[in-house]
Amino acid sequence: MVLDVVSISDGKGICFPNSVINALGIKDRIMLQTRKNDLVITPVNKIVPRKNWRKAFEKMNKNKEDNLYFADNNIDFEWEWQ
Repeated sequence: MVLDVVSISDGKGICFPNSVINALGIKDRIMLQTRKNDLVITPVNKIVPRKNWRKAFEKMNKNKEDNLYFADNNIDFEWEWQ
């Protein structure tokens, strides 16, 4: 497959056909590496924040470990920001 390199602002870009993007499972990001005279493109699975939190919280609830703990409200203190 031959692709054109196009000017984008002050850089260059390559536009891949959707068939290639879908075949490689590319979502949002890729890892681009150079090996000798080759470019190696690998899909990067995006880290999903809080991905397993639901399961962890359900386990905590089942084990009755999901209690809220508050500091003694009678203690007078000032926050110190650093």
